[in-house]
Amino acid sequence: MTGRRVVIIEDNEALGSLTQFTLELEGYQVEWFASGREGLAAVQAQPPDLLLLDLAMPRFSGWDVLECLKDQIARRDFVVAIITASADPEIKEQARALGVARVLVKPISAGELVQVVKEMIEEPCAKTL
Repeated sequence: MTGRRVVIIEDNEALGSLTQFTLELEGYQVEWFASGREGLAAVQAQPPDLLLLDLAMPRFSGWDVLECLKDQIARRDFVVAIITASADPEIKEQARALGVARVLVKPISAGELVQVVKEMIEEPCAKTL
């Protein structure tokens, strides 16, 4: 067990629960939130080691979450990876400008997800990617 905490903010129930299950099998402590506001509150209350954030969510998007967390991200309190269906390079640039360490394009395989999570929170250089 790694004991590392991962917060997932993803409004798609199937994807959110599958991501949670996959990472729990690897020994991570995982919390999944289907709402941007609920996930934001959880991250603000107790910063995780890694935040996996969907961008396209109704009412309170991943961009809104990033804006609210920009100071914590800048201090590198935790690492952020966004998950998006868009391969638009502009999204990647905007995300990097906000301190996002990785941009993952859906669909992402379970194996790739696990590898990325391990690289981001278990490798010594993860927070400088």
